[in-house]
Amino acid sequence: MVFGLGALLRLVAVLGYRPALWFPDSYTYVVTAMRPRPDLVRPAGYSMFLRLLEPFHSFALVVTVQHVLGLLVGVMLYTTVLRRGGPTWAAVLACVPVLLDAYQIELEHLLVSDSLFTFLVVGAVCLALRRPRPSGTLTPRSAAALGLVLAAATLTRTVGLPLIAVFALFLLAYGVRRASGAAQPGGAERSDEAALPGGATRRDEAARAGQGAQPGRVAWARRGLRLGRTTRADRAARPDEVQFGGAALPGEAVRPDEAALPGGATRRDEAARAGQGAQPGRVAWARRGLRLGRRALGLSRAARSGGTLRPGRVVARLTVPFLVAAFLPVVGYAGWFYATHQRVGLVGSNGVFLYARTMSFADCSIMKPPADLAVLCDSRPPASRPVSQEYIWNTESPLVRLPGITFTKETDTLAGRFASLAIRSQPLDYLRSMLTELGRSFTPGRPVYPDAETYGYYKFPETEPPPPGRHPAVVGKMFAQRYEQGPITVRVVEPFAGLMRAYQNVAWLPGAALLVILLVPPIAWTVRWFTKWTSRTPRTSRNTGTPRPRHRVGQVGSEARCGSRTEPEAQHGGQAVSEAWRGGQAGFEGQRDGKAGAEVRRNDRAGYEARGGSQTEPKGQRYGLAKAEAWRGSQAGAGVVASPAGGWGIAWATAWALLVVPPATAQFDYRYVLPAVPLACLAAALSVRGFRRRDRPA
Repeated sequence: MVFGLGALLRLVAVLGYRPALWFPDSYTYVVTAMRPRPDLVRPAGYSMFLRLLEPFHSFALVVTVQHVLGLLVGVMLYTTVLRRGGPTWAAVLACVPVLLDAYQIELEHLLVSDSLFTFLVVGAVCLALRRPRPSGTLTPRSAAALGLVLAAATLTRTVGLPLIAVFALFLLAYGVRRASGAAQPGGAERSDEAALPGGATRRDEAARAGQGAQPGRVAWARRGLRLGRTTRADRAARPDEVQFGGAALPGEAVRPDEAALPGGATRRDEAARAGQGAQPGRVAWARRGLRLGRRALGLSRAARSGGTLRPGRVVARLTVPFLVAAFLPVVGYAGWFYATHQRVGLVGSNGVFLYARTMSFADCSIMKPPADLAVLCDSRPPASRPVSQEYIWNTESPLVRLPGITFTKETDTLAGRFASLAIRSQPLDYLRSMLTELGRSFTPGRPVYPDAETYGYYKFPETEPPPPGRHPAVVGKMFAQRYEQGPITVRVVEPFAGLMRAYQNVAWLPGAALLVILLVPPIAWTVRWFTKWTSRTPRTSRNTGTPRPRHRVGQVGSEARCGSRTEPEAQHGGQAVSEAWRGGQAGFEGQRDGKAGAEVRRNDRAGYEARGGSQTEPKGQRYGLAKAEAWRGSQAGAGVVASPAGGWGIAWATAWALLVVPPATAQFDYRYVLPAVPLACLAAALSVRGFRRRDRPA
């Protein structure tokens, strides 16, 4: 429903404003598209995007594609949240701002690079959070693909360059964590479940040593993998495959319908295939064992060789392909830029924009600049000065009054030296000014900033916009007419345009709401950490002062798997595990198939009584094993970011980077905030996943 409404709103915008809306930067992009040559102010990524669509000679098609990219961003957010185990309601809410925000729709209708940049950055984050293979680990190929997407984002907007460093740090942390063999989040609390090198557990080691302990995750995965291959290929039964190397599956063949059939199947499987309502047996084990087995065997390669994974090798396998794929296109573009302008970099305006940024606080009486820099001083007090961008485009700016164009090598170098001196001389003023600009992202309303002209470009106009007045825009208009092969005058078509204007007055995300969304992940993490910390502190009985036991799902499931902790584990491992799992699975399957209701109840009762339980105990305790094991299985397949921040860390850090870099290097602008919104929503949705029974205090 949200997706359909977003698509409908974009259709109304396309019908109401034809062929597209223009921004001062749009003409520069068109000139570079029609005359491929690196621009001094903006990279050519978006211009190459326009160049790809140039054979159609339609700016209406360009904005339509940009609207489709906006819809795809919503689809990526929704899919990523669900794949990472988030609730459906959180996935839907994460898509609402990007799909329904009127300013987001208007930005997609502008001929600017932000829509393409947002699509690439969100795509990179979702790629980092997906599961590239059944093992749930990031491969060098996936890391290289991630680098290429970020390179494309960097060549679309230079603010993407710091994001390469952000992703590299997360890949480094992930590689070190994977190599160290750290336990997965939410791992078992028992001593025999402590992680060992290669992903094994102490219980696995005890089983190999013949100590009678039941096998843990790795052993079960290996057995499931072998059985899965046998049943999937439907080969003739072999004793060493069907019975896992001569040792029968715990609790197997206890019931008549569990008798083995050719191919590793069982009579219960055949009955299920024939529609007789029986629940699957070994086939279900094989499917789950195949998925878990691939992951467990991948992690235990080093253990088979008698050592642990080398952190340097694991990190290099991820970071080297990522950095090569990220920097190779960037370096290639830098070479093209140097060949054209004989200057090093991606653009030739970094010093100019930083100079404009520092003019909000720079005081030459404190800086005491040399004579060649003193020409850039402004004698007015900082409170009386115009906004930063006026020092780049206004003819009264000290920088613009210098000989030559504003972005020559000499002028840019001089401006960069002045900005560097201002920051070194007044670091606290620079920090205060930057935080002030950053704070504009979180205002409750939407005040006019930086000026009325720029602010007006972000609203659907009531009348036809005036023609461009600046010389670069006038030249760009000529190239735009060649691109369109016709007039490019904006036509305002009613009633569609009126509907979008009315919608824009009420449907937009306030800055204060964005701040709340950004605070959700750290708050959720703090609550989860506090809950986990308090759950380890035993509560005392009010009357006797003795510790009172806690009944948590994970603990109950762990105890159900091996019975009482005071009894030898070997006495109650095998059949309890098998029957308990079958009972839980039958319960889940029974929800979908009412015909198997009686079988479900029998399996559940048999499974629970095999663990020594009673049907009169709370339901949460009866399903302890099934829920604990299912949750551990989902956590074992978690994606890239296996850190205390879970899966939201990379999205959250990227959102903050997109918000902080523009105020630190140029100035605040409303269109710089919009690419960070979907990432903030994604981080918030991922931070609340599973925030239910297992995170509540007992």
